[in-house]
Amino acid sequence: MTHVHSVSLRQYGVGHASHTHDFAQIVVPVQGALCLEVAGRQTCLAEHHAAYVGVGAPHVQEARDTNCSLVLDLEQSEISPALADSLAGRRFFALPPGAAALVGYMALSLRQRPPSALMLAQWKSLLLAELGQGDPSSDSLHGGRLAGLLARIDASPAANWTIAAMARTLGISASRIHVLFQHELGTTPRAWLAQHRCALARTWIETTTLPLADIACRAGYADQPAMTRAIRNATGLPPGAYRRSWHEMATSRQDLPTRRGAPAVS
Repeated sequence: MTHVHSVSLRQYGVGHASHTHDFAQIVVPVQGALCLEVAGRQTCLAEHHAAYVGVGAPHVQEARDTNCSLVLDLEQSEISPALADSLAGRRFFALPPGAAALVGYMALSLRQRPPSALMLAQWKSLLLAELGQGDPSSDSLHGGRLAGLLARIDASPAANWTIAAMARTLGISASRIHVLFQHELGTTPRAWLAQHRCALARTWIETTTLPLADIACRAGYADQPAMTRAIRNATGLPPGAYRRSWHEMATSRQDLPTRRGAPAVS
């Protein structure tokens, strides 16, 4: 099936019910904030951050203020299985600089005139390339080689995950770990680790009553000020204010989805 408006600008409000699609989506706020739950995990996205909704993944979105998001509908044939698996595993992620610039251009163009079918196809191809899509035959390191490493980092985010430690886990050199991250995820090991730790910290801030200092330690930050800087850069708010804002939003609506997929704490 081909979607006529496969790349579009959309505004969201409140009261959306959970639903699924037989195609994938990439959702990127270009104005305001958008709260989403995708396959049991929930967060609020701002500009230069994105959500990936896989085929058949239950999801719901909500926004309370003025907002606009760029939404790409993707047939399974349009995205490589390796990239789809990688994005589905992360669900929410910061856009690399090239992708963020491209999204800005796409949003501006969509506001001015309807794009041609050829332009839509080129936009999709370029954006997916920026997010890590490549030709699997160009490198032997493909097909989810990072999966085991990412799972170990997710289980122990506070461990000392240096480049050397990541490379030892996979049994490859430090230079190859950089190639692998760029090939599969379109980013560097350090940038991915920073984004992942920030996402974990935000989840625990939103869904637990743990002290902020404990969250910083569990997420792998050197100290609470380091986490504060990361959370402020991602959300525009320090952790305490972000927690209060999230809870106020949660209590202001009765249909807030239950966050079933939050990382466990013990």
